[in-house]
Amino acid sequence: MDCIISTLPCSSIDFEAFLRLSVLPLLKKDGVFVQYMHTLSFLRGFRLRPVLEKHFAAVDSELVLSNIPPTMVYTSVL
Repeated sequence: MDCIISTLPCSSIDFEAFLRLSVLPLLKKDGVFVQYMHTLSFLRGFRLRPVLEKHFAAVDSELVLSNIPPTMVYTSVL
């Protein structure tokens, strides 16, 4: 698979297990994983970047203020 887009509530699940068991086995080399995360989880201290950086070669994040509530969008490339 070339791209997986997730809007799962990542602070409510074992996110690293989700990556290892459900995402990484499906992505091809240079595949892209996009995760949307509402800022409420981010403000409570839940951080995705450290988990994503363990498994992906490149991780980028962007705060989207035009979304209600604002959202962090993480784009990760194998």
